[in-house]
Amino acid sequence: MRHIFSFIILLFTTLTYSQSDAIERYFKDYQQNQGFTSVYVSPKMFQMMAKKRRWH
Repeated sequence: MRHIFSFIILLFTTLTYSQSDAIERYFKDYQQNQGFTSVYVSPKMFQMMAKKRRWH
């Protein structure tokens, strides 16, 4: 049982690391490209949108 748990933890950390690496590579490709714009949406903006949705 202990080996299975250790394997699952190892698998989870490996998958999490590889996913973040893929995202970083994607953004590095387009970071210097002047044809792309990035937008930061803060958590406060999501809260405001959620409140507006409840009003309708």
